[in-house]
Amino acid sequence: FGAVLWDTHLYQFPKHHERWTTAGGGLLKAIKAYKWDLEQLRYFSNLQGGRVIVGEYSMAGQSLQTAERQEFLQWLVDQFDFVAAGSLVWTFDGDCPGWSMQQQAQKWRIDWRRVTADTRHDTDEGAAVRLRTALRGTAGQWLSAHKCGAVWLQHEADWWEQWVPYRYRVDGDLRIALRSAAHGTWLSVTDSGHVGQAEWRSLWEEFRVVTMSEENGVQQVALVSVHGTVLTFLQEQNAGLVVAIPPTTATPSDGQHACPSSPCDAVDRSSQNGSSSSGR
Repeated sequence: FGAVLWDTHLYQFPKHHERWTTAGGGLLKAIKAYKWDLEQLRYFSNLQGGRVIVGEYSMAGQSLQTAERQEFLQWLVDQFDFVAAGSLVWTFDGDCPGWSMQQQAQKWRIDWRRVTADTRHDTDEGAAVRLRTALRGTAGQWLSAHKCGAVWLQHEADWWEQWVPYRYRVDGDLRIALRSAAHGTWLSVTDSGHVGQAEWRSLWEEFRVVTMSEENGVQQVALVSVHGTVLTFLQEQNAGLVVAIPPTTATPSDGQHACPSSPCDAVDRSSQNGSSSSGR
């Protein structure tokens, strides 16, 4: 009978008396509105081996300017592509721009060829992996993506500790980007050493993999960011906080990284300091 897929329809609109405008931060509001639905889609698709299709969605409800409409659509389609077998706009030739691919191209100047271009897939996507800290004399902990945008360490490995690797080359040298299987976000490092998650992949989400050792099929590596810093974690009272430091630094100092009470507190402090991983 061929392949049988689950079909889901995803729609989100502004709340009563709310508008998604460019001036009012509508892009981030629209992204936030889809977060819960996308989380459920990722989880269910994982259970079904990816045999899910988004049979309906639209661009209705937002009042963004052309550039942000294109950016939002690219983000949304990329989120669907990450976990589903495909997605379909409702409709192709409707009368209203929010519900018509033709009208979106003609009136909103949406570049559908760019949205669906093969160049979006310029990387080699690998199977999901889990990353564990290597510290002599202790049981390693797992790199985990928190729903608030933080990156933390957990003692047990589950759905939130899965990362999908994307491999590509820059001037012949191998690079890797890591995407959270649970949240669809990218592991990201700022120039100040804050480690978090980003909605889009850019240079701050790029890493070099340096092999440290390999024994019995287990490979120990270091992840080096585009800033030249290395991913590590704070011990003692800051246990669990992931940071990036220069490779010549033996251990990160407490003066550089204040002690948060939770992973989300670390994200809040980073945002207050103007170093959000997703806003540049």
